[in-house]
Order: sequence, then structure tokens, then C-alpha cells
Amino acid sequence: ATDIAGNGRKTIGFLADFSGTNLFVESLTTFNESEWNHFAVTWDGSTTATNVHIYLNGTEVAYQTQTNATGSYSSEADQPLDIGGFAGPAAAVRGKIDEVRGYRRILSSTEIKAPYSSGK
Repeated sequence: ATDIAGNGRKTIGFLADFSGTNLFVESLTTFNESEWNHFAVTWDGSTTATNVHIYLNGTEVAYQTQTNATGSYSSEADQPLDIGGFAGPAAAVRGKIDEVRGYRRILSSTEIKAPYSSGK
């Protein structure tokens, strides 16, 4: 998460390590970290940034950065999974992270909306 203009509103990013250029997608849509938010990210494992989909509160966000990857994907076995910030304390989400889930398939937008709708 990156704070825009120091106003407490943050963007949502996704980064995957590749041997050449990393895959990176960042939202144009922002969120207020002082409110309850539901986040979801889907990715098909490809090098194509448009195959990463970020959802905020059940709706896909608009994107400001979409960088395709080059090279081979770095194994997850030796990579940390960072949730809530990866660029140091300034980018970290201030708050609690709850109910983290991982799936072996890409969820549909309807499946992503369901937990958000039931959690409010």
C-alpha cells in the first residue's frame, strides 16, 4: 500500500518476482485505511499485467501501473509472502489484517463479492 499525498488514502499493489522485470500492478483507486476494507487479488501466473485483477470491497479497481514481467518466475518456495506492505513501514497498512485466504484457482468476481457482502 502506498500513501498518496499523505492523506491516509492508499493504493493497492501486487508484485511477483521474475528473473528479468518483475510483474507489478498498482491501483489508481485508493482506500482509506481508517475504514474496514475487503481486498482480493487474482493472478493466473502469467507475465501479463492485465491478468492480475485487484478488487476493493467487491469491485475491481482502476489501475495506474501495469508492468509486464520478463524472464522466469522466481519460486515461491524461497520468497516471502508480504501482505499489508512490502516497501517498508511507510507503505504498511496501519490496522489489523484478518481472514487471509489462498486458493488454487482464480475466483470469479461473483465469488469475490460474496465474502465482502457477508462481512459488512
